[in-house]
Amino acid sequence: SSMSEIARDRLKEKFSEVPGPLVQMGFGLHVGKAVQGAIGSERKLDATYISNAVEQVEYLESSTKKYGVKLLLSGQFHQLLDPSVQRKSRKIDQIFFREDDCDDFEEPPDPLAMETMELYTFDFNVSNLTIVRAENRPTTNSIPSSHDSQSSEKRKGWHSSYVSTSQSSLTTTRKRSKSRRNSFWNHEAASRTSISRSSHVGSEKSNDNEVSDSDGPEDCLKLPNGPLSYNRAVWNSPELRFMRRHYIDGAFFQKFNAGLECYFEGNWRDAKEKFEFVDGRFNDGPSRYFLKKMKKTNYVPPRYFTGYGEA
Repeated sequence: SSMSEIARDRLKEKFSEVPGPLVQMGFGLHVGKAVQGAIGSERKLDATYISNAVEQVEYLESSTKKYGVKLLLSGQFHQLLDPSVQRKSRKIDQIFFREDDCDDFEEPPDPLAMETMELYTFDFNVSNLTIVRAENRPTTNSIPSSHDSQSSEKRKGWHSSYVSTSQSSLTTTRKRSKSRRNSFWNHEAASRTSISRSSHVGSEKSNDNEVSDSDGPEDCLKLPNGPLSYNRAVWNSPELRFMRRHYIDGAFFQKFNAGLECYFEGNWRDAKEKFEFVDGRFNDGPSRYFLKKMKKTNYVPPRYFTGYGEA
C-alpha cells in the first residue's frame, strides 16, 4: 500500500529539519572482550556476542544522535590509535555507567568508584565534497588514479583549485542538503539523476562516465564500490582534508576544549559563551548538546554535579 499524503507530508517536514544527507548513519567504536554463542531455540538460532563491552558499544552507536556526530570513540579505543590520529580526534564528554544492582542513588554518585569512559569523535563533513566539487567542477568527474603520472598532475591541479576556494557557508550547506532531500520525493527528478559508479581513490582505474555541468552537486560525490584495502595514506588524502576543512581552524579545538573544561569545572556561564561561539561558527553537534543540557537548569550546574554524565 502506498503512503498517505498526510504521512508523506509529515515525513517530508521531518526530513527537512535534519541537516545533511537524507540517509545518515552513526558508528560507535569500542574495544573489549566478548563471548560468542548461539541464542534461540531449535527452530531458530542466532549467533551473537554478549558482554559488557558489547552493551557499551551499542550505547556509543545510539549516542551519536544525541551528540550530533557520525563517530563516537571510547577512551579505550582512542588509546589504541596512532598518535597522529589521536591528535586529530576530539574529546567531547566523560561519562560513568550505573551499576546494574543500583536502581537509584541514595547519595551523590562517585564516578571514580564506578566504571567511567571518555568519549571522543573524529570530525568530518561529507557534504564538503559535494559542495566544493560543484563550485569548482573539473573537466572530468573521476578522481585520477595515483598510478598514472599524468593523472597525478591533474590531481595536483584539482587539489589546488579546491584549496584556493573560500569555505562554503554553513547556510549554503543546509540549503543544498534540503534541496537533496526534496529531490528524493520528486520521482521525475530522481529518474533524471544518474549516479555513475567510480572506483575509490588509489584503485587501479576509474570509470569513464561523466556528469554533465547541468547536474546538481548531489551527483558529484562518488562512492566507492567493491573491496577496499586499508592504506594509512587515506588520513592525508585530499578527500579527507576537504571533509575536515571546517575543523582545521585552531579556534575550533581551542574554543571547544576551553568550553568543555569550563563545563567539567561547573563554570557553565563561561562554558555557554564558548559553546555558543563554536556552534554558531561551525554548527557543532556536541556544543549544541551541552547548550541544551545547561539551559534546562538555567546554566547553573546541579548541586551534586561531578563533571561526569550518566550513561
